[in-house]
Amino acid sequence: MLASAPQDDLDVSLLRQFDVLGTRDAADARGFIAHAFSPHSLTVLDGDLDVQMYYTELPAMGVALLSYGATARIETKLNTWFGAIYPLSGTVEAAGPRERHTAGADGAIVLSPSEQLTITFSAEATVLIVKMDRVAVERAAIRAYSRPLTGPLLFHMAMDRSGGKAGTFWRLAELLVRELGTPGAGIREPAIATQMELLMFQTLLAAQPTVEGAIDLDKPRLAPGYVKLAEAYMASHADEAIDLPALCKAAGVSRRTLYDGFQKYRGVSPMLYLKNIRLERVRQMLLRADHGTSVTDAALAWGFSQLGRFSGEYKKRFGESPSDTLRFARTHRVE
Repeated sequence: MLASAPQDDLDVSLLRQFDVLGTRDAADARGFIAHAFSPHSLTVLDGDLDVQMYYTELPAMGVALLSYGATARIETKLNTWFGAIYPLSGTVEAAGPRERHTAGADGAIVLSPSEQLTITFSAEATVLIVKMDRVAVERAAIRAYSRPLTGPLLFHMAMDRSGGKAGTFWRLAELLVRELGTPGAGIREPAIATQMELLMFQTLLAAQPTVEGAIDLDKPRLAPGYVKLAEAYMASHADEAIDLPALCKAAGVSRRTLYDGFQKYRGVSPMLYLKNIRLERVRQMLLRADHGTSVTDAALAWGFSQLGRFSGEYKKRFGESPSDTLRFARTHRVE
């Protein structure tokens, strides 16, 4: 059975209303957990497997309480979601290409979707996992920083949940669990759920340092009106043929003024900003693709005719190839 949390911490009994997994079979455990999270390998390093998991979700978030009952290692790539792991007991270690971190009683681990990860759970570990939709978090980041992402959004792994903004994030997570576990609570209402999700995404962005490169924080945040007009035009006409004169006409300024404005306030040229919008639209299309949609279909729909160059730009932006995104979406559908 799942270990009990401290009395002043999370009441795990609330989670018993959620979908539950209880198994000693590795294949059953891997299949159930992959459905909730992502495909992965599972290796039992020591002890006898006794998996217990409670899980529920909102449109852009999921919450799970998980215990393997043995020392277990998984290898995975999250692809479509960010994760935060909060050990209620025992320890968890996560290792990726950039760093390795072990969390225990006062710590937590933040996982980024574009990295290959190895995660090891101690036999005593019972963890709360908060799953956050990648597209939703990246949109929150763009709004928070008022500038586009220029590469995959990567968080540093180590999080001290004992206080400050990180403490706020985990108190919000505990509140979310309590609301989800309370029959008739308003958190299931779409408008309330959306606001709660956004609050948690914004708190995570404020609490957790990001790896340099995805967001240029040295650029001023408040852009003049002509930059915003150009951005709005791009967002509305991204599937059309747009050139620099069309953007200048929409913004009501000269080429030099528009170019300088984007460089100063967004850190990229107007046309690169447009390319980033289109890459994001391609990704959304792939994540929601039916079985008849191909990478070529999505690329051409958003103006990418040179497919080899497109694939390279996509991988640089999202940390994975477009075919990887499509393959994952078909096995882990994002609605």
